[in-house]
Amino acid sequence: MDNTYAVLIGKFILAVATALLAFSFMPGSNWYWSLVIGTATTIITFLVSDLILYRYIGNISASIVDGIIGTSILSLVSLQIPAVQVNTTAGLVFFFVLAVGGFVFRNYLERNGMLQERDRV
Repeated sequence: MDNTYAVLIGKFILAVATALLAFSFMPGSNWYWSLVIGTATTIITFLVSDLILYRYIGNISASIVDGIIGTSILSLVSLQIPAVQVNTTAGLVFFFVLAVGGFVFRNYLERNGMLQERDRV
């Protein structure tokens, strides 16, 4: 990837917006935990899905892994922090929006030349 910073900023905006959307289904949500979950999701999904798995398993599978990782982070934070209470609706919304958003985002990167063919193994 040539524009790593632009990609990371795009993934960060996607993850935080998804966390805010999911938090709208949870009681007692706030911006701070949306930023924490969005930042953690961005870092881990970029390292695992984009840099490692995308090359081997493709966009659809990497997007599903994005959703699984993001929902796992959301669940782990909710287990450790009493202020963050996740319900099933919030978890499903977070999973699906993050997975679909990751799929669309990678398609956008491929179309605009930010994700080169040489990046795929």
